[in-house]
Amino acid sequence: MKNCPNCNGEVKDTAKFCKHCGTKIEQKQICSQCGATLDCDSDFCEECGTSLKQNANNFFDTGKKVNSSTLNDDPWANVDDDPWLAVDNQVKALEKSKENKYQSGMECDLNEQYRQAFDYFKQSAELGHAEAQFILATYYRDGKGCSMPDREKACEWFFKSAENGSLAGMVYAGEICQYTYKNPQKAKEWYQKASTQNYADGTVHLAQLVFNQNKEDYAYAVDMVQEACRTHNKIAKQGLISLCNDVVHYLNSKMQKTQGNLSKQQIMQEIKKYESLAKMYSY
Repeated sequence: MKNCPNCNGEVKDTAKFCKHCGTKIEQKQICSQCGATLDCDSDFCEECGTSLKQNANNFFDTGKKVNSSTLNDDPWANVDDDPWLAVDNQVKALEKSKENKYQSGMECDLNEQYRQAFDYFKQSAELGHAEAQFILATYYRDGKGCSMPDREKACEWFFKSAENGSLAGMVYAGEICQYTYKNPQKAKEWYQKASTQNYADGTVHLAQLVFNQNKEDYAYAVDMVQEACRTHNKIAKQGLISLCNDVVHYLNSKMQKTQGNLSKQQIMQEIKKYESLAKMYSY
């Protein structure tokens, strides 16, 4: 047995990777003439000058010749007990690294050290941290921690964060599709994706888009946001008040164009309904 140079964990003499931390274990070979321990890629012994090509089978630092038939019969003969454990540990180390960089970025941001925060967020984002990707996008958008605003980079990272699962990123991706790319259908898909995960801002944006596309769908749009308000979410409440005011404005406009007292009375009832609803959620 030997110890990993990184974590000092005990591994087999023949291990290529540490099963504890995933670090690659440097392999050695033994000179058959003088017994010196040498790097595996050495052609000659540094101690006695003996050619090591004939010593190729003594690749590992066990001092014993490897049985070639064993290697042929068992391709995992010189790999640690669980080769996938090393991979799993490497994945865990990567997750820990990107989370640590994200947290360092948050700390720097809190202390208004924006240049350092930008660097940490960028490192974490490049490792695939969804929230770091979203914050990096806002930094690029605002020119925060970098030389100047970069809308192209901001859009790129907003979409990456959305695709990686950031709910806030999904809403921003929807806004880019709706207002920059003039693609309301794609915007609707992003809002819907956030809304189905109970993200209030996604629901508010989705409802507003539904109403804007067809004003007569106002009842459906309002019901959608009112459902989100059941969790007492502040964004949902503000969104509902704003939407109700838009509906009232639309109904007033509609009433002015309507002929017949009965129809006007019905519209007036609707106006009072949504005025009351907006007032109720204002408290």
